[in-house]
Amino acid sequence: MPLENLIDLRLMVMQPSEAPATANILKKAHSSWSEVSAEFYDTHILPGFAAALQESFAIVGRVNGAIRAAYEPPNFAVEGDTVIFGKTKSQGIWQTSYSGADDYFAAEPERRGYGSAFFLAFARTLDQLASELCQPVVHRIQATHRSKNFFERLGYNEIHSSRGLQFDYHLVERRHLPVTHILSDSEREVVAALRSKALEANKQFK
Repeated sequence: MPLENLIDLRLMVMQPSEAPATANILKKAHSSWSEVSAEFYDTHILPGFAAALQESFAIVGRVNGAIRAAYEPPNFAVEGDTVIFGKTKSQGIWQTSYSGADDYFAAEPERRGYGSAFFLAFARTLDQLASELCQPVVHRIQATHRSKNFFERLGYNEIHSSRGLQFDYHLVERRHLPVTHILSDSEREVVAALRSKALEANKQFK
């Protein structure tokens, strides 16, 4: 049995008091994490990131009470009759204000199944979101070469890639059709938060 199926991960909306712990995990998804020393990042960058995250919105995965995975959700958009969670095809792979290596997501420690468990639970919330919106939801992630295979194992398909001597990025997506699931209270809160953001984006693009 895959490791992620043995992990009791609880998906929930991050509370403001959890911003420092969440930021400490998400720092690995930020490009600046690899550009400076860990000591410099923790001293000069991490406090500001945690403060900004406290005023923002993130989804976390808890295992035995500890935050083991975190996701800063991208924006919603509308492409025809489909809700896009992430970049639209017309935006291209570089037109984004985010410079992180793995597009908003990180897990700690790595290679323990926490990332897979997170996205398996997250897939159920996106199915439910599609059901409540009465239309498909496409989730797009900008993956690096090190995470492309990870997302493909979870049912994502590559739709674009950019390769070079100093970069290797892949735009992958997974389509969610309306499916109703039995969710926990915290998962329903995640769906409600995403639904609010999706409906707001729908108004902007009509």
